[in-house]
Amino acid sequence: IINKFNNMIREKILFQNENNHLWDLMHNNTSLDRYPCEYLVKFINFINQKSNNNDLCSLDIGFGDIANLKMCQEIGYQAFGIEVSDVAVKKAIEKFKTFESSPKLSLFSPPKLPFENEKFNLIYSLQAIYYNIEFEKMISEIYRVMKPGGALFLTFFSPKHWYFNHSSFLSKDIVVWDETHPTKGLRGLKLRYFNSKKTLGNLFSKFKNIRIDDFYTNMLGIEFDLWILSGFKHSDDLSTFDMFKHYQNIEKS
Repeated sequence: IINKFNNMIREKILFQNENNHLWDLMHNNTSLDRYPCEYLVKFINFINQKSNNNDLCSLDIGFGDIANLKMCQEIGYQAFGIEVSDVAVKKAIEKFKTFESSPKLSLFSPPKLPFENEKFNLIYSLQAIYYNIEFEKMISEIYRVMKPGGALFLTFFSPKHWYFNHSSFLSKDIVVWDETHPTKGLRGLKLRYFNSKKTLGNLFSKFKNIRIDDFYTNMLGIEFDLWILSGFKHSDDLSTFDMFKHYQNIEKS
């Protein structure tokens, strides 16, 4: 049993190292000029952290490009971004030299997050977090570095997403994008697979007000199906938090 457990750990480390290398190769051939995520913008407006706190920090896990970092910085967050790809970090730092100020960008080795406890008001990751193979440890790290009352926003492929037509299972919860994947740069990448919202949501039991919402379109005839997970780290202020009432108050303001 011990040997089997150790082999599983070594395999996950190997998968993660292979992923890190593939991300370097992919970021060598990608542009950083993109638009921020519409639904992240809406979520930030919804939680309205700026109204209660002028000392805000945000963390983008697996930022890839700079649009969301730039957006968070512009609306008042001290923005941080981390990547497993050294190429992505260097390209982003170079790009931000053309702006008046730059987020704090750094390389990291999953699952450990290189920050002190209770630092961030907002932590988000868009189409990236599930490439961290030791996912449960990553969630614990997110919880550790998030301030009480802090907000979480993560996106995932649902099992119905068309990408999974181009994948194969390495285990019951790890898949790899195969050689038929339409995005060549993603081929060979391993990721965690969640077969239901319940399975995914159970991993975030330490957080409060967890929601997993659907985003679906079949534009251009493909099944583009995402889950958007949001929630908060518990605090006394959230003990009686009513999300629907909060939404109504925003509508009135």
